[in-house]
Amino acid sequence: MGVNAEFLFGASALVLASDAPEIMRQAADQGRASGLGPLIQICDGVADEVQIQAALTALPSTGGKVLLSAGTFTLAAAVSRAIDNVTIQGYGKSTVLNLDAATAVIDAGSQAGWLFSNFSTDAGWLDYSSATNTTVDNCWNDRTLVQLVVSSQTTGDILYASSATQLSRLAIGATDTILSVQGGVPTWRTPANILTDLSGQAGAAFNWNSQSLTGINAITATTLNAIALGGNLTIAGYALDAGSGSAQINTTISGGGLTIQATVDGGDGATLNLIQISASPAGSDRIGKIYFRGRNTTPATVIYSSIFGVITTTTASAEESLLRFTNKLAGADNTVAEISGAGLVWADVGFNADEYYQVAGTQVVGARVVDARCDDTINSGDATTDGVIDALRDAMITHGLIAAA
Repeated sequence: MGVNAEFLFGASALVLASDAPEIMRQAADQGRASGLGPLIQICDGVADEVQIQAALTALPSTGGKVLLSAGTFTLAAAVSRAIDNVTIQGYGKSTVLNLDAATAVIDAGSQAGWLFSNFSTDAGWLDYSSATNTTVDNCWNDRTLVQLVVSSQTTGDILYASSATQLSRLAIGATDTILSVQGGVPTWRTPANILTDLSGQAGAAFNWNSQSLTGINAITATTLNAIALGGNLTIAGYALDAGSGSAQINTTISGGGLTIQATVDGGDGATLNLIQISASPAGSDRIGKIYFRGRNTTPATVIYSSIFGVITTTTASAEESLLRFTNKLAGADNTVAEISGAGLVWADVGFNADEYYQVAGTQVVGARVVDARCDDTINSGDATTDGVIDALRDAMITHGLIAAA
């Protein structure tokens, strides 16, 4: 075996136990004779912490690796060094560090980035309670194997490689956060952050393609700006909640829109429920509306026609309502008809040049007494002598169908 880098196996310093294998002792002697000096320490089995400490002290301030040979190291005190990024590595279970089975054999202090690997200790173990990013890999605590421990960890923490030579710990994320990668390292992010990323930018439409949404209790308008579906969206028993806004279905095909289909034999078909939840319902409440909108020449979107469900009486067991129909007339909403709960129909109808029929104002002509004559003698106002023709003339004048002479 040669000396220098090959002998140190990539370590910054080497410490041999008093009972180290002879071939290693011979190589160590050659290394010290070649000028490696404090980088190679040979123990005598008494107060071996002196030699281990000397090797630690020989490390540069940036840290390094101390390699412990196979064999038993007998310590009278703990060893330590107040620098970061120190690795202490042995040759497996055959490298043993004993002190008094109560005191830690190595104290990492409050340093960061220490690695303990491949050696055994007595029950005193190691002290890294105040250190950060400390890793214990394949070591034995009083004959109990400790395969991998990172200091300051808690249940749910994640260990990842923060560089080619460094392991780091990511603390467990908050409830319902999602693990993603930012800047080449794992990090916890909220679902809103993830959706923003997947959408490309804040507020952009998110395309689920052929993915399925299952077990979703509610989708709110404040969570998803737009959903492009490539298949069916099943929401049996659940709700699409628009909160204080409105939900909208867009289509670019003529005649496209919303279809509600019920596959059922007999009974009722599909149902459209328009429901007003009011803590103080009152007569004249418009509890449901259907608007027919279009654009004008501005262009601006206006309501051209509408159908309203209107409460007229809210008394329990005596409720009444009506349906109201409106159309645009000269730029304003005009009520053209109402149908009451009793089946009475009010309509704003009459005759005009285009042959529409309009009845306006009071539609009842006062009681008339008409005799059997069919003459056309004008006796207007004489209810006792009017003939049939005279009575019809008066009614048509009253309704504005003809003008008085």
